[in-house]
Amino acid sequence: MRVSSRAVATATMLVSLVSPRATCAQQIEPATIPTVLATALVAPFTSMFGKQPHFVLARTPDGWPTDLSTSAPATLVGGFSLGPLHSAIYRYPRRVDAVKAYERVLAGAGFTRGMSMDRPHGGFTSEAPREMPAWCRNDGSVTVTVVDSNATTRSLLVTYVSDRETFGPCAPPPSPSESWKPPLEIPSLTAPSGVTASAGGTGWSGENMRTSVNVDTTISADSLLEHYARQLAAAGWQMGKRLSDGSTALQPLSFRDARGKEWVGALTLIMGADSRTVTLNVMPAISERAP
Repeated sequence: MRVSSRAVATATMLVSLVSPRATCAQQIEPATIPTVLATALVAPFTSMFGKQPHFVLARTPDGWPTDLSTSAPATLVGGFSLGPLHSAIYRYPRRVDAVKAYERVLAGAGFTRGMSMDRPHGGFTSEAPREMPAWCRNDGSVTVTVVDSNATTRSLLVTYVSDRETFGPCAPPPSPSESWKPPLEIPSLTAPSGVTASAGGTGWSGENMRTSVNVDTTISADSLLEHYARQLAAAGWQMGKRLSDGSTALQPLSFRDARGKEWVGALTLIMGADSRTVTLNVMPAISERAP
């Protein structure tokens, strides 16, 4: 049965909510949580999978891969299964970096980090790529979440989904239709090191393309424009004569793609009190117009 990534994410969140949490209102947890209570809490989500939940103590749930089990210094608290979703809670001593310790287990079992689900259209990016929480292998995906932390221990909720295509970051990337392919592949343009940037995305209408970014910095207009112009030049773009008056700057540019088509455009920058907006506009050159 194929289920959506949203269903998996929702169910995973719910499992974390019914797991013991020492950080919530200083509640003293019972020795065990009655199965009827845990099942009732999960019940609204069972229709997503067409299965009933199953809880276990001091062992991993059925269907748990043996190479995802870990030993000392971790202690296995118990687990849960619901359709393709299987979870286990491991308790580590506080002195151990629990997440890093379990990520080593994942790496040793052949899992790798999931890929971003953003469309790879290039253009301006934020200051750092978004790290995906999923680890992927050909048989499924794994997420690791801290669900309990106190003075002596830290507990992890490890969730394994036994169908990698149900979780977006692990699903094979779809083949984009022709209508979703950008008319020109613009290279990824990263902000200066240590600078906060908020990318506005990349879009196009016909063959006219635009990408923008808002940069929170006091770097001069000319220096910031030079930073982005160097990245375009490294990708084969040609730079024209730059214009700048201190608060605005404009960098004419051109590019010839692999098909020999010529593109022209401008990298522009507008400077505010403590931020700068940089925009790249590109379109086919006049010489490319049909006669």
